[in-house]
Amino acid sequence: MRKPSRHVLLEMLIEHGVEYIFGNPGTTELPLMDGIQDYPQLKYMLALQENVAVAMYSIQGLWTASQYDLPVTYIVCNNRSYRILKHFLANYYFPTLGLKNRKSAYTGMNFSEHPLDCAALSEGFGIRGFRVDDPKDLKPILEQALNLGKPSLVDVHIHQETIR
Repeated sequence: MRKPSRHVLLEMLIEHGVEYIFGNPGTTELPLMDGIQDYPQLKYMLALQENVAVAMYSIQGLWTASQYDLPVTYIVCNNRSYRILKHFLANYYFPTLGLKNRKSAYTGMNFSEHPLDCAALSEGFGIRGFRVDDPKDLKPILEQALNLGKPSLVDVHIHQETIR
């Protein structure tokens, strides 16, 4: 039986001596959260760096890592949209207003035509940026980033789920 990718990623992080994982539960990392409970040696720390928000909302996190040369690797699950906002609108806001079946164009929330290049953005801060488009490239690129001992960012392009 094939091992889920979340387990492959978590085991590789453990192999590289990672003890703490920072994230924002309830967003794009839910599958990872489902797997972390199987690895008690990993400690989950709440942070507000998620998805494309690492570049749009919380850019100061990159500046801090660069300024203090922190050996942190950001892993951005890049779905080329503000999926968290679309999810909130579709599953909470619209139903609260009695618009459960409403279809929305989500104006300004899709970056497919002009995707945000988080790896290039990190380079602007002096942080080594990597981009992963093919899942088979994740392990070698992540190993390279983790072995730097310096700030790095891995921009992982994931499936762009459609929310209607």
